[in-house]
Amino acid sequence: MVETEDIAEDSTVYYGMAQQSGLTWQTGFVDDLTNQFAANGALADTKDTQFRQITKLAVVFSFSGSPS
Repeated sequence: MVETEDIAEDSTVYYGMAQQSGLTWQTGFVDDLTNQFAANGALADTKDTQFRQITKLAVVFSFSGSPS
């Protein structure tokens, strides 16, 4: 991992949770994902392959699921 002034420049993140029906995920521009979820109540299970500066369009990893 590389760090500059206490800010990670690269990293790996692992998320763990129980597998459940209705769990969806998506990566991409934050506004697109917010609109996707608001319109459909779920995400599209797709990854964003468009490379760009993160400061231009904030890129996020999102997941949603119903509480058990």
